Amino acid sequence: TVTGVQTCALPISQAFLSAGLRVGIVHEAKHGDKIAAFSKDLGKLDAAYVADYGQNAIGQPQGSTVYYAVDLDAGSREIQKNILPYFQGVAAGLGATPRYEIGVYGSGAVCKAVLDAGLAKRAWLAQSKGWTG
Repeated sequence: TVTGVQTCALPISQAFLSAGLRVGIVHEAKHGDKIAAFSKDLGKLDAAYVADYGQNAIGQPQGSTVYYAVDLDAGSREIQKNILPYFQGVAAGLGATPRYEIGVYGSGAVCKAVLDAGLAKRAWLAQSKGWTG
């Protein structure tokens, strides 16, 4: 115990798995609520960071999902110009045999576009009812 908080010798994901829970990461880039945070190059960088963090910092199980957050109400032009290239970068950054499955978190329009483009396997719909889709 450290100042009243119990510590765990296992990686955090192992503690959850031992309790019968499933583990996944939701990753939101710095300024993930601004369209400037989304480009192909930034997607590659985020993928490398998240893969390392998942494996080495928290011990996230191989084959689980990383949800890349698009925390803004992107319009169709922004989806085409920024969001889809970002997810292309994520896929490129993870390589041909990625450790984790790609997921998308965002508006209905963002989730649909990314899924339809084959750039994610799972979607987590944001609860912002005023967002597109």
